[in-house]
Amino acid sequence: MFAQASPSIYQSSKCFVTYGSMGHIDPKQLPHKSKPWSSLGSLDFVHKVDLLIPQEHYERLSNVLMLSEGKVTVDNMFTLINGTLTMYLEKEVYERAGLTGKPYGIKGDRGLKPRWTVTYDLRSPSMLHGKKGFDRLMYACKKVLNQPMKWLFSDVGQSIDSGLLEKLSATKIDVKPEVIQHIKTTQVALNMPASVLAEGDRTDLELVASDLYEWLSLVRLESPRIAANDDVDPYISRYKAPDGTDDEMEVCKITWQGFMSTSWIRQLLAETITHHSSQSWLSFSATELSTDVAAVHNEVTLLRPPKTPEEYLMWEVKRTK
Repeated sequence: MFAQASPSIYQSSKCFVTYGSMGHIDPKQLPHKSKPWSSLGSLDFVHKVDLLIPQEHYERLSNVLMLSEGKVTVDNMFTLINGTLTMYLEKEVYERAGLTGKPYGIKGDRGLKPRWTVTYDLRSPSMLHGKKGFDRLMYACKKVLNQPMKWLFSDVGQSIDSGLLEKLSATKIDVKPEVIQHIKTTQVALNMPASVLAEGDRTDLELVASDLYEWLSLVRLESPRIAANDDVDPYISRYKAPDGTDDEMEVCKITWQGFMSTSWIRQLLAETITHHSSQSWLSFSATELSTDVAAVHNEVTLLRPPKTPEEYLMWEVKRTK
């Protein structure tokens, strides 16, 4: 983790850095417990995915998610991830619904209006008509949780009847990538220095990781500061790219933006790594859809350095509880 800054009421997220090895990747049998796959799997609703690769390597190349409108900290809000239904409810609504849940938030910091969360595994054998728990949930939905709401809905496997969605006046949006080619930038050294790894120097690791993360973020933003011929007034910006050469290189950015499941992005990363040249670098970023008032996003960014196909450098930006 990066060195801690002075406490601030505006400091609502932390960045954790990992340098490790992925080992052999089989797209048909992806690991779930090891990094970076577990980090990607820990995200909830992925809103945006960015893939950065060298321009010369670019070639044109049933999981249901549901998210209701609202914020988890102030509204009655509902999510469905991997068959697990989670409800964030105001105390009055929770008591009227008659469901079993638990208080939401950290003890001692729940404010004047306590909230509750209720969770159901809809894939459980007990979630059938005639079962006590399922019938209680159905009754609460019909009698209490019956206000019309807007939803985001994602169905990667197309397992839902299209006729049902038409009856609900659903707007269909296909998630298609946006491709930005020929982003010109200075040649940057994207490998972790061998001396840093050999000596296990934490301070140097943090400095190198910070510089690389900043550069990758500016490329994703298509900032003019990364251009080889950038001559901005130093009064406006003193940014300097990480050590490299004076040569110029071109980067291609591929962006998916919408409502995506973690299983889809894990598969996307695995397929990309498998088919991408082992001698070339790539960067993959996944950003969550914010569900709180502060609009803070969890994010995972991964860099596979050139000529090291099994190694990776990963940044995990997590909002603090």
